[in-house]
Amino acid sequence: MNVYEQLQEKAQELGICFLHVAPADIEFSIEAIQYTKSRGYYANMKWLSENTHTRLNPCKIGSFAQSIIVCGLPYYQLLPKRRGAIAMYALGRDYHKVFKKKLQVLSEYIQSLGHETRCFVDSAPILERPIAVKAGAGWIGKSSLLVSKEHGTLFFLGEIFTSCVLPYGTPQKNLCGTCTACVQACPTHAIMPDGYVDARKCISYVTIEHDGIIPIEYRNAIGNRLYGCDECSVSCIYNSFSNPTQEPDFTPRNYPDVHEILTLTATQFTHIFAGSAIHRIGLERLQRNACVVLGNIGTLNDIPILEDIRKKNNPIITEHADWAIQVILKK
Repeated sequence: MNVYEQLQEKAQELGICFLHVAPADIEFSIEAIQYTKSRGYYANMKWLSENTHTRLNPCKIGSFAQSIIVCGLPYYQLLPKRRGAIAMYALGRDYHKVFKKKLQVLSEYIQSLGHETRCFVDSAPILERPIAVKAGAGWIGKSSLLVSKEHGTLFFLGEIFTSCVLPYGTPQKNLCGTCTACVQACPTHAIMPDGYVDARKCISYVTIEHDGIIPIEYRNAIGNRLYGCDECSVSCIYNSFSNPTQEPDFTPRNYPDVHEILTLTATQFTHIFAGSAIHRIGLERLQRNACVVLGNIGTLNDIPILEDIRKKNNPIITEHADWAIQVILKK
């Protein structure tokens, strides 16, 4: 069994759903980055247009690199019924930690053969999806997500840069065709006709990356979504071929009800959400989101907790609590 076959076998044992390889010396055009930036589609995520030289030339990550191994880790599972929906990928332990540990196992094997490696899970200024396309892992769909014919869209991407020369994959044909399921599924019409996603309208961006007041025009569309949004990803028809994750670390945690979140102290928040992707956004954003959710799904019974939290003199929380109270009273 050769090195590539050994890696495929080890990856399967680790629960990785695919392993493809791209050459490290690939280059990308700056046009897509310039186009997205000029139209404001990056919103406040300025880092996406920084380190351009590395993004366009991934081999700059390390002069040793000959191959880029692209791996997928599935996270598909049934969503638990709860007030305050949490995006599927964030239900369990932080995937960065879980996936990185698996990639390190593969890296150690490659290193044992005398080769250099560096592995990343959302931790390098690289164009993950275009690299994955070059490796033959799938194609970029209308939602801007990577779509795999065999595994759909519900998987994480991770990369290993290595000096080991491996067989390179062949790019797949884009099979989206005339399907617009993801476009129609987006609650805020964030998927644009030009094939890009306007982050300013995206519920995932608004509830996670956006650190200020949520625009009023998107609050009703947020609905029951406390953290993130799964609509464009779960709507993809190719998910019908994917299997539920077997990763125990992705098992949904028993997070508090959206009502209870408004009562949490900073210490309680850290204790409950430590080790999860949710912890990164902090208590203020989570409580801001909780106020919006209660405005959409709450009842008169939720008004006292909203009135209590608005007294904390946090302008952002107060704004959203006031909005929620007014919406509930109008129902």
